[in-house]
Amino acid sequence: DGIYNDCIKNDVNYNAQLQFTNDINGVININNCSDDGWYSYCQQGIHNINILGAVNISNVADVGIINSAATAGNLTLTNGSSIDVVSCGTRGWYNITDNGANITCNNNGTIDIANTGTAGVYNFCRDGIINFSNNLLLTVNNSADEAGIYNLNRKEEAPYNTTFNFTNPGQIYISNCTDHGIVFSNNNGTLNAQTSGLLQVFNTGFQGLYCYNKASNEAFPLTLNFTNNGNIRIDSTQERGIYNYTYRGQPLTFINNGNINISSTRYKGIYNLSDNDNAVLNFTNNGSIAIDTTREEGLYNQATQANPTLTAVLNFTNNGN
Repeated sequence: DGIYNDCIKNDVNYNAQLQFTNDINGVININNCSDDGWYSYCQQGIHNINILGAVNISNVADVGIINSAATAGNLTLTNGSSIDVVSCGTRGWYNITDNGANITCNNNGTIDIANTGTAGVYNFCRDGIINFSNNLLLTVNNSADEAGIYNLNRKEEAPYNTTFNFTNPGQIYISNCTDHGIVFSNNNGTLNAQTSGLLQVFNTGFQGLYCYNKASNEAFPLTLNFTNNGNIRIDSTQERGIYNYTYRGQPLTFINNGNINISSTRYKGIYNLSDNDNAVLNFTNNGSIAIDTTREEGLYNQATQANPTLTAVLNFTNNGN
């Protein structure tokens, strides 16, 4: 690894804190790593990373930046400068929690990720809490697998609260993805996604925006909420522009209070699917939706039920245009 930061608290009676600051005049250049570019780990302790000066990472065999927190660890990364991550064997940026840990990632500067073997950004909220906020500018270009941005929320163990929060009051540009543009996948727990700025997706191999709500363990509840208060632009997708899918009694709610523009999709512009056994999908438009140039339907709503004693529900409400 180019940089490896390790904060471990081995006993509840001990204190472990690691503070890493790249100050305003500092520049970090990491190049040609046989593993990861920058690895930060926190177990039970407190690990704070403050980036005020430029960070440049290129040509790494595995992940560009990994932030990993386990066993009630608390890791916070705040970017107030520019971070460039180019040419990674797998993911460009990877946040992962386990066993009641917390990660907070705030981008108050610019993050530019390009040419990754898998996802440009991957958030895996497993048995913990991740708060991911883009407050200024995030650009992802040329991701070869998974998605430009892939967000996975999954509760695996009963004792742990599992919540993923994604907010974008800034600008996100995603382009040239072999797979999806941006994915919100909820396997158990609560996933909240809100964009009040700009989310732009261009040229994807699959969906532009994909909200997927299906339990990996049906003993645990799950809820997916997506709200747009800003502008979403999706152009040139090889499958659907927006695909919302929920399965078996698990609610998915999609609310548009802003503007959605979709153009040039190979399949449907917007596809809402409520799939079997008391699944519930709520789609409400309070703003504006424009869909242009699709090979299939512009808007397609489907509720599917195979069991005669249960009901799949899809509620579509238009209060806008």
